Amino acid sequence: MGDPNVDDEMNAAAARGDTEAMALHAGRGAAFFDDALVCAAENGELEAMAWCAREGATEFGAALESAARNGHVAAMAWCADRGALSFDEALAWAAAGGHAAAAAWCAGRGAADFDAALCGAARHGRLEIMAWCAGRGAADFDAALDWAAGGGQVGAMAWCVARGARDFDRALASAAGSASAEAMELAIAWGATDLEAAELCIKSSKPRFCAKDWAEAWLDKVIAGKLAVERRSPQETENFNAPMCVAARHGKLEAMAWCADHGAADVDAALAWAAGGGQTGAMEWCVARGARDFDQALLRAAQHGNVNMMKQCIAWGATALAPAKERAKGTRAEAWLDKVIAGELAVGRRAPEPGSSA
Repeated sequence: MGDPNVDDEMNAAAARGDTEAMALHAGRGAAFFDDALVCAAENGELEAMAWCAREGATEFGAALESAARNGHVAAMAWCADRGALSFDEALAWAAAGGHAAAAAWCAGRGAADFDAALCGAARHGRLEIMAWCAGRGAADFDAALDWAAGGGQVGAMAWCVARGARDFDRALASAAGSASAEAMELAIAWGATDLEAAELCIKSSKPRFCAKDWAEAWLDKVIAGKLAVERRSPQETENFNAPMCVAARHGKLEAMAWCADHGAADVDAALAWAAGGGQTGAMEWCVARGARDFDQALLRAAQHGNVNMMKQCIAWGATALAPAKERAKGTRAEAWLDKVIAGELAVGRRAPEPGSSA
């Protein structure tokens, strides 16, 4: 009886370009050479690809797309020389992976479906590739917004909206399906209203660790009116401040950094959103980058009844205690603020440290 794992071992050997091991596995009964070809192409292993072809592999189109996924232009050319013609599909894979040279190679071979490539790039937040696709005629920004929302890419969502995308309900449904609370909030902030459809999408989505539970609980609060989503004008998108604020509210530091790298600079607004969301790490990120409007952050924290965030803002220098008390009415933070204002509770002051998120 043959080894049931021999084909998996063949594919692993092909992926690392080990032709000696591939020959050994073939001798043990491995026979799916097309699968091995695709695995080799994904890592640009030309020698292993040639070995598969000699053994009878012919799925050069699938191999072309696999090579494009990781931007291996030489492997893509090798496949094209053997008859592969799936250049549009390869373009979409190259765009999704952010591989500019591979995408340009596909265009040079006749690929023209730049809208599909735009969507693939949007799903993974590949802003530079998205701009490249738009420069070559891609114009379906609503579809790209949908894909960006499905990938939880708030920066790419803003890029699409800045170029006219307005199908926010569709984007909300996609964000819900992928359990991305920050993408849902951004879609709602811009005008999405079909919360019930989003609820159905998130309930039928596949679990993704604790993200689904968190996003579902967040949406339930919005639907019940227990959590308000601040509306934002779609015109506020070009500098990525709006998505940075939403990312801050959910503590998504990587997304915040991405937005900052692409022009977002209103760290004071992001600080306030982070305080409202109870995100200490995001608050420290903003302060490390120069945020100093601790009073606005205090007010936002008070509005959400978050004592810990209020304490942090006061420690950094916030003084708007009376207005904060007004914002905190009806929350557990109101009684806490009363004691602080009356001097019954002391909050130690701690100067913020620029340049450090610690």
